[in-house]
Amino acid sequence: MYESYGLTYPQPRGAYEADHLIPLELGGNNDIENLFPESAEPRPGFKEKDLVENYLNHEVCAGRLSLLAAQEQIARDWLAVYKGLTTNQIDELKREFSSY
Repeated sequence: MYESYGLTYPQPRGAYEADHLIPLELGGNNDIENLFPESAEPRPGFKEKDLVENYLNHEVCAGRLSLLAAQEQIARDWLAVYKGLTTNQIDELKREFSSY
């Protein structure tokens, strides 16, 4: 997967993670077409995308957003979703996401 994006493997620990375009918690899968190497830097990086994944999952489970809409948002522009979160929402998501 890394080579298909022009990156050598392995990368330094913590520099990248193999990420899902559509995360498993939103109905994604482990097919190679749904995976890409996501960098930690510059920020926002993969840790912030993880917060978006959790936020969208909460929204779907609460019935405020359809699964399809969540999948489209994260695949199209997860950064826009992240930038739309308030500081309080981000702080709450960080508290819930133990590995942040």
